[in-house]
Amino acid sequence: MNLKIVKADLNRGIIKRKNLYIAILLVIVFLGIITVMMVENKIDSGRYNGQISLGDIILLFYKGSLIVNPNNVNSFYISEQYLFMSLCIIFAVGNYAQKDIYGIGMQVIVRCQKIKQWYLSKIIWCIVNSIAINIAIIVTLVILCLLSRYKLTFGIHEELLSLCGFEKITVSKTVETIFLIGVIIPFLSTMAIMIIQMVLSLVLSPVISILFVVTETVATVFSRSSIFLSNGLMCRRNANFYPNGTSSLGIMVCAIIEIAIALVVGYIYLNKIDMMSEKES
Repeated sequence: MNLKIVKADLNRGIIKRKNLYIAILLVIVFLGIITVMMVENKIDSGRYNGQISLGDIILLFYKGSLIVNPNNVNSFYISEQYLFMSLCIIFAVGNYAQKDIYGIGMQVIVRCQKIKQWYLSKIIWCIVNSIAINIAIIVTLVILCLLSRYKLTFGIHEELLSLCGFEKITVSKTVETIFLIGVIIPFLSTMAIMIIQMVLSLVLSPVISILFVVTETVATVFSRSSIFLSNGLMCRRNANFYPNGTSSLGIMVCAIIEIAIALVVGYIYLNKIDMMSEKES
């Protein structure tokens, strides 16, 4: 693996787009504040006077919306956190990979014959993107918890979550379970969506890739199926909180399968470009 290609991607794809990532960070902070304000509203109204933990805040940040009945248009609702997080993912990926392949990336592929390394670098870029966004979320929520004097534990409080819209609490209170639902699954879902969007922008076009993610974001509102990866960004739909909800194992398996399919499709497409460039030379 040529680390120069990876460093160049991180430089062009993240550092030189720093204004975009600053905007994403501000959105995350804004969404975190909204989450804390929702909890404080329950306290101020006298409806809740118990303890609050980091685990509660993480689950409420990724609360999402309940499944909408297509026959009842009035029930249509997309939570602010879910909507803005989806937009952050879309803009973070953008058209960078497609723009790069017709710029410096094409030089790497044609002149240096390093198509595999160029493609692997784009995958790493997506993973780093996902890691950065999820770390920003956790750090933001930790800081807000410290400022609000909440407990920095992953224990959850059923009464608070119920007041904030969670239908039932059957989840084990172990750190591992809350960490899986509130950290691992959102990270895996984010990474999968980013990789799929990146590949679609290469194979089809950035506009179509964005339309695909937007369509998936809206369609997820109507379905709890693990095929829709955005369900991983809505903890309230997890089977531990919603009757017949989304399975944690199911969505992780679907994310891995969809990532694998996207990577294979992208690799086949880039191989065709490589073969065409060899014929022209």
